[in-house]
Amino acid sequence: MTACRERGIPFSIHTVITTGTVSVLPSMVDFAVEHGARKISFVPVVPRGRAARGPDEISGSALTAVRAEVADLARVHSGRMVVRCVDFWDHDYWVIENDGVLWIERSRESLDSRVCDLSDLLAMWPVT
Repeated sequence: MTACRERGIPFSIHTVITTGTVSVLPSMVDFAVEHGARKISFVPVVPRGRAARGPDEISGSALTAVRAEVADLARVHSGRMVVRCVDFWDHDYWVIENDGVLWIERSRESLDSRVCDLSDLLAMWPVT
């Protein structure tokens, strides 16, 4: 973060939140502001993979409360930085996995759609 800030390179912080970390949202925003991030994104855990087998899922009224708190933090910090909730419960997201596979991810893995492989992505932008 220091190297980015010293070179004028804008950066963002993205963090997954669980039921046990909801209370630190304001502190995380303060941390992001202090370190010069242009944006902080909170991603509530959805019941996928290991999260489906644990107590960390944020859903129902807890998810509503998280959305409201993030909206409040966004208003408080408006003009200084972007505070947002990347919410797989509410929206579909395009995700490139570590292996280069592009997916449309949704609230449940069974609803995800594989779009293409890394080779397909690279073919779209040939190296010149």
